[in-house]
Amino acid sequence: MKKIHFMGIGGSGCSAVAQLAHARGYQVTGCDASGSRGYLPADSTIVIAAEHNVDHVAEQDAVIISPALLTANPKPEELAEAEVQGIAQTWQQFLGEQIYTGDKRLAVAGSHGKSTTTGLLGLLLEAAELDPTVVLGAKVPAWQTNVRIGGNAVQLVEADEYNRNFMHYTPHLVGLNNVDYEHPEFFESAEVYEQAFIAFLKRIPANGTLVFNATDKGAQEAVSRLNRQDIDVITLGTSQSEWQLLAREPQADGQVLTVQTPVGKVRYQQALLGEHNAMNALLAIALAHYAGANIRSEAVHKTMRNYGGVGRRLQQVAQHNGVTLYDDYGHHPTEIGVTLRSLAEHYPNEQLVAVVEPHQVSRLQKFYDDWVTALQPATRVFITKVFEGREGHLEVPDLLPLCSQLGEGKAAVHHSFEETSREVLANLQAPARVVVFGAGQSVQLTEMIKKSI
Repeated sequence: MKKIHFMGIGGSGCSAVAQLAHARGYQVTGCDASGSRGYLPADSTIVIAAEHNVDHVAEQDAVIISPALLTANPKPEELAEAEVQGIAQTWQQFLGEQIYTGDKRLAVAGSHGKSTTTGLLGLLLEAAELDPTVVLGAKVPAWQTNVRIGGNAVQLVEADEYNRNFMHYTPHLVGLNNVDYEHPEFFESAEVYEQAFIAFLKRIPANGTLVFNATDKGAQEAVSRLNRQDIDVITLGTSQSEWQLLAREPQADGQVLTVQTPVGKVRYQQALLGEHNAMNALLAIALAHYAGANIRSEAVHKTMRNYGGVGRRLQQVAQHNGVTLYDDYGHHPTEIGVTLRSLAEHYPNEQLVAVVEPHQVSRLQKFYDDWVTALQPATRVFITKVFEGREGHLEVPDLLPLCSQLGEGKAAVHHSFEETSREVLANLQAPARVVVFGAGQSVQLTEMIKKSI
């Protein structure tokens, strides 16, 4: 296999694997109906077309697709032809079968925090001079993209459960953050969702290692049902664990973590906020240790101090007239809730504004009651139009009862980005923190607010 074409190359994962394949000597081309180049560097020589075309399939050894295209209606002719020829595969399948074959394969899995943890772990491995190859679904600012092209010995991937994509990987060392029912448009129940994680963990080869957050009930339940005696299972977070978060001290520029490790007690300065990011860091540090890093080294401490997260995870995009604006990919109530709680803890005397683009109707339907708890820490809540995606056939739940449960005058529903932006700006009271949450088109709303604050 030498000539490969990437459909949907503007997607976060597709663009990363395309860069990696190109660096490994494959002849790579791509196309994206949106015209996006994704996270490809400006100087990339990969030829990209701004539309799908069946002619792209000619003389290709493989057509690599984003899983989102599997449910496209109508199906692009380009994909249909590739399927007829038997050369279509997802980028996860290609990565797992052709590239992710190194001597020391690592993966970070879980419902929430995968990208943040993978990005930090990749930087820790880099600081330890292990020259990792890393693939994740978000941009790491230090790399200016979402892939690090390193050696073949140490390889790290963000293992995404959607579409059971992680079933293409066989990692020796796995970190599991949490298991919290997600992607209801694909997994019909929490039980089916948990079973997918168990199936993935069964792919760890004998004598491999699983490190998991034992403070998370979902992760604990999944691991308890795994029934593997041929791998090392290491817990973190509990009083019985070798890895413990002993203390977390919020500070002006982040937080200080006191961590119990197998090599003794260590204090780290962390630039990120919140208990959830402390646990993300604890998992990344543990995985780095088992991969061979000296977690007491100054290089590791420096990485912890400097790591401000990955793109679109509480990413500060503007600060003006006492108003700080963030863009955030959060679209599940759990993710939104922990982000708002961390900001409320860190900035208790500032107005906290949550602007939410609900992502997909099924997520609203399944988790409706969880939204009240998630949004409670905010001072004001503005809910904009729902990003329906592939679910335009489903009925959008009435969001007014949800607003009422949040309290009189605290929340409102608006049906366009323009209206939402106007109302947010009209109700700001500096000092204020404004977070725009969404995984659909919310970046456009962030830009509208950014231009006017």
